[in-house]
Amino acid sequence: MIESIDYRPSYELDADLAELAYAAVRGWPDQQAITPAMIRSRLRPTGTTATTLLVVRDGGRLVAAAAMLWPATLEATGELIGPLVHPSARGAGLGTAVLRAAAAVADARPGIRFTTGPIPESRSVGWNLFEKAGWHPLHTANLLAAALPVAEEPPAPSGVQVRAARPGEYLNRAVADLILSAYPHCGHADARDMFVRWTTDERYRPDGLLLAGDERGLSGAALVYPQSDEDVSGPPEAVIADLVVHPHLDSATASAVRAALAAAAARVSASFGAVVARTVAPCPFVCDALASVGFRQVDQVRYYGQPASRPVASAALG
Repeated sequence: MIESIDYRPSYELDADLAELAYAAVRGWPDQQAITPAMIRSRLRPTGTTATTLLVVRDGGRLVAAAAMLWPATLEATGELIGPLVHPSARGAGLGTAVLRAAAAVADARPGIRFTTGPIPESRSVGWNLFEKAGWHPLHTANLLAAALPVAEEPPAPSGVQVRAARPGEYLNRAVADLILSAYPHCGHADARDMFVRWTTDERYRPDGLLLAGDERGLSGAALVYPQSDEDVSGPPEAVIADLVVHPHLDSATASAVRAALAAAAARVSASFGAVVARTVAPCPFVCDALASVGFRQVDQVRYYGQPASRPVASAALG
């Protein structure tokens, strides 16, 4: 039986979800250290509507789940995370059943459209599930990883200064301006709240927020989260949650800023004690900058959009 609930953080539920998520991705290119803290941060609502959680239990054990993050505004899209199915429960149609349940929940709120999270191309069973259900491909991105510390690090480009955020530093407006310029589809509300979302993530550390420019005007920023704690499954890792450069920079300056941020992100990831760093990079220029500091492509990921079988609002990744 599929149970639909409003997500509320709890030690038991977050631990169950972390265990399921790690089991579901273990052995695939997107395998990563998944902790209860990561689950709480990932499922925190983007607006005032609680994340909808669809769960299937077998004798109390969590064997399948999906999460629906509702958008903050009708102009934005929601995100569907999953379905995730435990390896021991695969082959029984649970993924299809959970996806159908998610579609039914979405249909009850006409005008809201959902997109998926990243699905590695090598995990064909994942994206086939969506294609069979009529979801349409949106775009792709590259999944990159690096062993840490990187063997050789190129010198920082001259003229580019990168620093870490200071504890308590007010950067809301500067980050919002940068995000809105780089991702105009993001919308004012999401851009305005981005700094808050970054810093209220339980994994956030000020030394993981890397800034090029200053609070009056950022030329770029990168965000690195450690992915390990006492409850970690797998080796200690770091995730580069974002690396963004202002689109109005000339090509030479933009390239220098990306290179400086990539080098700083690799250094910070290693300083967190991580032995592996990962990121999903949709921009080829960001991929090139990360490749210069030891990252390599381990897969490509796909994103899918909900079938347009009903009226929907106009729609929008470390």
